Amino acid sequence: MSATFSLRRTLRADDVFFPAMGLVILGVVVLGFAQTYFFAGMLRARLPSTLVHIHGALFVSWILLVTIQPFLVAIGKVKWHRTLGLLGVILPPLLVFFGVLTLFAFVRRSGTDADVAPELILTGDWKNSLSCRTDLMGVACAPPGFLP
Repeated sequence: MSATFSLRRTLRADDVFFPAMGLVILGVVVLGFAQTYFFAGMLRARLPSTLVHIHGALFVSWILLVTIQPFLVAIGKVKWHRTLGLLGVILPPLLVFFGVLTLFAFVRRSGTDADVAPELILTGDWKNSLSCRTDLMGVACAPPGFLP
């Protein structure tokens, strides 16, 4: 006679928080791109070029990965999480590459008709973004108990 038993896994706060945040991120992306991409038929949506479709598909796959990964850990499927995590190594360079290509294509299409100068789109507003980054770094590096 063999005895079978299962170890009961206790639910941690992380098992709820991170999957919930994944769903929130997915919801924000779906709501933000609902009319122009998701409800327009994704591949049939009238987008400026095929490059924008590739960009959209890659970024949607990233959001799906960010949503699925915490659920896999929460339900104890860590091996699946690690296997699927290989996409987390492959996707980011593709996101950067196609994101930059899509940005260049936008600047080429818009030319001087854009509301923002192409130079500012390509380089960003470094003054404001750097001040924001230094503020955040100051908060992140503050010793425990320093901030109220």
